[in-house]
Amino acid sequence: MPEENLTFEQVLDLSIAVKAVADGIANYQLENFQQLSTPERRELTEVEFEVRDVYRDLLNEATQVAWEDMEAALEQIEASTSAVRKTLKKITAFRRALSIAAGVIAITGAIATAKAIDAANSTAELLDLFNKFKKEDEDAKKAEDDAVG
Repeated sequence: MPEENLTFEQVLDLSIAVKAVADGIANYQLENFQQLSTPERRELTEVEFEVRDVYRDLLNEATQVAWEDMEAALEQIEASTSAVRKTLKKITAFRRALSIAAGVIAITGAIATAKAIDAANSTAELLDLFNKFKKEDEDAKKAEDDAVG
């Protein structure tokens, strides 16, 4: 049967259960101190210390499992960070391309605006010309009316 590794939570739960056993032994000694003989108390103290050693070993194991989990998570984070950096480089390049494109559009717009201004100037000149013709027509009519009148 393949060996399965315990998770951090499982090792921590196990260590908590072992600590409860050690605490139970200590409580038993305190509650029954008068009834226990010195060798019994000594034996129970030794067992309690051995159980507490197992508890500390399990805490160390839980720490080791957590560290291994953290290392795996850090490797995943590092891989993700690398991918994000590559994406940011692409975004930066794309942003630069957009900035260049926006500059080209601005220049094109300026050129188009300059032509529009020329067109507007030409239109204004044409309107001035029409107004000049109109005034000339009005002056000619007035002169004719004055001549007739």
